[in-house]
Amino acid sequence: MSWIGTTILAALVLAPAYLIGRRICERVRAARWRRIREPRCYGDEGGHPVT
Repeated sequence: MSWIGTTILAALVLAPAYLIGRRICERVRAARWRRIREPRCYGDEGGHPVT
C-alpha cells in the first residue's frame, strides 16, 4: 500500500474515533457543569431540580 492509501485509511479510522471522543468529552463536561450548578437550581419541592 502506498503512503497515500495509508493516509486515507488512517483518516477514515481516526475521524470517527475523534468525533466519538469529542462527543464523550462534551457530555462529561456538561455533566460536570450541571453537577456544579445543581445546588443553585433546587426549588422548594424537596430536592428536585427546577426545569
